[in-house]
Amino acid sequence: MNVGRIHGGTSINVIPAEAWLELDLRSEGRDELAKLVSDVEMLIESASMPKVDVEAQVIGERPAFLHLNDSQHPAGSNKDRHALLGEGTIGVAPFGWLLADARTEGIPLILETPSEREVVVEDDPSADPADRRMIVLLEGLRSG
Repeated sequence: MNVGRIHGGTSINVIPAEAWLELDLRSEGRDELAKLVSDVEMLIESASMPKVDVEAQVIGERPAFLHLNDSQHPAGSNKDRHALLGEGTIGVAPFGWLLADARTEGIPLILETPSEREVVVEDDPSADPADRRMIVLLEGLRSG
């Protein structure tokens, strides 16, 4: 929970006619977020304060997938040139942090890194050697 903004009176020892508080509640899923909102509403109700209005608004959704690649160029270069994970300017560590974060569990990963093969034959079911290496790397990062 993050207290985003608070507004009330500006005088010392004076109860303001109006005050407000914005909370930024974040969670791993809709059910957990609904429970947080319910807990805050119950807390306000238990304060037995007259004229307290509660408004809850859900903003945003979990991502449908995560697109993974390292970068040949530094952040802010406005160049989108992909590199194999750990072989660019991002490095391996941030991918480990990402996979260790419980909020990413269950979100599909799309690997968008360069291939080693110059030509992909349409009916060839084998994985590109670079893709295999990246999958092994990601599985190692996920297992810790």
